[in-house]
Amino acid sequence: MQGEEDFQAVFVDLAPLVAHVGQNKIRLRRASAIRQKGHYRDKAFMGRLRAQAEEYGFTIEFHQNGRIVATDATCAQIMTALLDHRLSSAFSAVLLQRLI
Repeated sequence: MQGEEDFQAVFVDLAPLVAHVGQNKIRLRRASAIRQKGHYRDKAFMGRLRAQAEEYGFTIEFHQNGRIVATDATCAQIMTALLDHRLSSAFSAVLLQRLI
């Protein structure tokens, strides 16, 4: 994913996230799932993430240009948000899609 322009464009700097994942098998699997789902390619998803991250208890920092500022403290949260493992998610509007 580090080589994907779409993924790179989401972050100010990928280095903290790359270090967080490292060779950890669970984190590598999660990274693979993030790539497969591709929510980071969806502008609407990313906009909702920026707008509602704090409401969901995330302390993810966003640069003024909208890109994610990955830090050691927020890498796990970033991965959780991009996985979007929720029955109801304001980021991807999953519950709305199921009700329609």
